[in-house]
Amino acid sequence: GLSFYGSDGSSIRYLTYNTASNTNIFKFTGVTNTEIFKFKNIDLWFAGEYAINITNAKQVDIIDCTLNFNGWSGTGLSTISPLTLSTAGYDSSQGDLQQFYTNTIQSLDGGAIYINNTTTIQIIGNRIRRNYNSIKLINCGIGGNGFITRNIIAENIQSGLYLGTDNNTGCQNMIVSMNYSSYNANTGISIIGG
Repeated sequence: GLSFYGSDGSSIRYLTYNTASNTNIFKFTGVTNTEIFKFKNIDLWFAGEYAINITNAKQVDIIDCTLNFNGWSGTGLSTISPLTLSTAGYDSSQGDLQQFYTNTIQSLDGGAIYINNTTTIQIIGNRIRRNYNSIKLINCGIGGNGFITRNIIAENIQSGLYLGTDNNTGCQNMIVSMNYSSYNANTGISIIGG
């Protein structure tokens, strides 16, 4: 596995947001679920897909990081303000929102964190704002555990926290407490299976 430790102000990012050329910042697909990944005190911005995208790992720790503008440029939609001439808002019509989705300012499968089939998860003390997906976990914590706590999750297009499944297993053994999840366009927390 790998560990990434930053000092205040450390960042790993694309220069600007671009769905056509930017992909994941970190991507790993394992086979044996033996690797451990740690991210601490790093700013991760402007991924066209996911900032952190990990499948089949033993452990993933994401602690005290800032993940902004991943899978979405952060423009064209406000989850806080009403509709204006150039920005869809929380009170937008279906047509306004459909026009937003046809633009190329967001990826339809990207965001801050995507972790799939990982035994142990720690997502603690992060600031996650204006991403397409924020925290998306699929089939995690099976035979292990997960702690998701003290995160600030705001103004994301999809759910603030999504615990889901792709094969009816879902996430297990997760402790979710003391998170701030607000102004996310879909839901605060979505749990499917598990």
